[in-house]
Amino acid sequence: MYFQQGCYLKIPKELKDASIKRFIELKQMVDRERGEMRKKRRQFDKSQSFIDLMQINPKSALPTRDPDYTEIVSLSEIVVHYAIEPLIKQIKKSKKGASYEYGLWIFALLLVLEKPLVPDVSAELNDLLGVIIECQENFPEQKPTCDLIIVIIAEYFGQRPMQE
Repeated sequence: MYFQQGCYLKIPKELKDASIKRFIELKQMVDRERGEMRKKRRQFDKSQSFIDLMQINPKSALPTRDPDYTEIVSLSEIVVHYAIEPLIKQIKKSKKGASYEYGLWIFALLLVLEKPLVPDVSAELNDLLGVIIECQENFPEQKPTCDLIIVIIAEYFGQRPMQE
């Protein structure tokens, strides 16, 4: 099992600590900016799906563009909630796992989530964590991307994969 007695067996503590520290710094910056955008009442266009925003290439099933900072800070938690499940499906569909391109979008989504998580989002993050762990095992070239996402979901958001 990947998790044992609350510790990761494969990810060095220094990497976990540095990843969480940097994530918290970026999250604080995004939270400040989101607060300003709320005051100005600027938000993400809800008529556009998050998957459309990623501009998925039909042949490769990979996003064709990186997340834009102004788009990310304008996302609401509701949009993120509705984006996680389709994102999981896209990752599985891509047959390339949690590539760097998907990693950028997942990281951006995680920056928007607030603690404590609502139960539905918690369950979706758990599902995402399971998919990322599978990708880490099946696509060794994606280990750095997967490690970062695993650390953030597990350490910062306190999620653990379901027991088999």
